[in-house]
Amino acid sequence: LGRAAVLAQDPLDRPTRSKHGAAPPCHTTERHRRDAFKAGREHLCAAYAAARERRWRREHEVPGFPAGCFPSPPRFVAPIDPAVVAARRARVLAAHQRTRWQPTA
Repeated sequence: LGRAAVLAQDPLDRPTRSKHGAAPPCHTTERHRRDAFKAGREHLCAAYAAARERRWRREHEVPGFPAGCFPSPPRFVAPIDPAVVAARRARVLAAHQRTRWQPTA
């Protein structure tokens, strides 16, 4: 390209097709390094899943998450107000009574 062709191009223009695909999970061409990376990742994911399961079961005395990992947030359990439960139950029963099939005389 010459100077005139470069200046004639739109600076905000994008290519119609990109030659780039997704990044590989491991940037290496050596098979043994790729296999080692894959094995290490599988081990890390399994350890994380086991720790997450232990946390879900609230087994806090066992070892925690692998080094460098962040635990998932704990489960949220909303406190139940007995008055709210009673009001909800009354609304459901009233709606059921209104929609129940009544035989015609």
